[in-house]
Amino acid sequence: MNAEDRELDPFRVDVLAIDAVNHAMQGELERAEELVDESWRLANDLADVRSRGLATWGDGYVDTFRGNFDTATAKLESALTLFRLDKNLLHVVIGLDTLGVAYFLSGALDRSVECNEEILAITVPADEMMFQAFALGTLGLVSWLRGELDAASDYLTRSLRILDAPMNSAWCIEPLAWIAAAQRDWKHAAVLLGAAAMYWQKVGGRLAGLPGLSAHHDTAAETARKAMGDDAFDKSFRSGFAMSEGEAVACALDKRSSVTTASSAEGPHLTPREQQVAELVAQGLTNRAIAEHLVISLRTAQGHVEHVLTKLGFSSRAQIAAWYVSTAQERDSREVNGSAGRS
Repeated sequence: MNAEDRELDPFRVDVLAIDAVNHAMQGELERAEELVDESWRLANDLADVRSRGLATWGDGYVDTFRGNFDTATAKLESALTLFRLDKNLLHVVIGLDTLGVAYFLSGALDRSVECNEEILAITVPADEMMFQAFALGTLGLVSWLRGELDAASDYLTRSLRILDAPMNSAWCIEPLAWIAAAQRDWKHAAVLLGAAAMYWQKVGGRLAGLPGLSAHHDTAAETARKAMGDDAFDKSFRSGFAMSEGEAVACALDKRSSVTTASSAEGPHLTPREQQVAELVAQGLTNRAIAEHLVISLRTAQGHVEHVLTKLGFSSRAQIAAWYVSTAQERDSREVNGSAGRS
């Protein structure tokens, strides 16, 4: 491939648009704008629907991080139209997801709901998890703005059960902390704010470059601190910040009692094979990797993971990981104490 061919590579538009958005999320708006301009130059040279759709999408999403919601939603609507013309379902879903966020932030909540409900109509029948989780999370934020706390909590916990990747966990746990504060569950709010801060540190910035939501964070933190006192709030916040990802998810799902019960000596009995599977899940292996490691079929590995979840009363792999680490620590402690008693 010569230099001219590389310059006209249509997939370079993808890279430029995504890179622009990533820089915008980090607050590097000047660099994001440069990348948007470069994506437009290439899209205009290529002159195809797909490339123009991606350049328009990147342009609109960067406007979202600038807080220019009128231009953002107009550009993102245009991008969605181009994606539909190109008949690229993945791009359509990405376009709907981004547009739903922009409309949510602009206050056009009904249109945001429409976008996210269309995502669910596409992703649920296809068993696609990532964008399904994103849509549920945004619907949770919409419900929060509408003051529908029970609905917001339901959407956010459903999203967290489906996808406990760091960015989604941050976006779910943060508003769950706001809900806890609104319900005067001060300690839980402080712990969740700490857990959310742990995730934001991992992904590179609080609220992923959308400072328009900071007021909700600040209100939750200020009211909880005032109700609890500085020392108690800071202690709870630090305990959340020190959590592992599995512990944070379990806490956000209000499964704290489940983790404690399951980690005790009287907890549910797993077969030796299920113990192996739990250990591999704790190591971060996928079902396919577990199947390869144990030399079993993918379907059998999936079945073992489902059995472990059912027996422990859990709903996510992160909870299995937290449980496994907890039980391993208990076993080590008992072994140390036993050795000391015999000496």
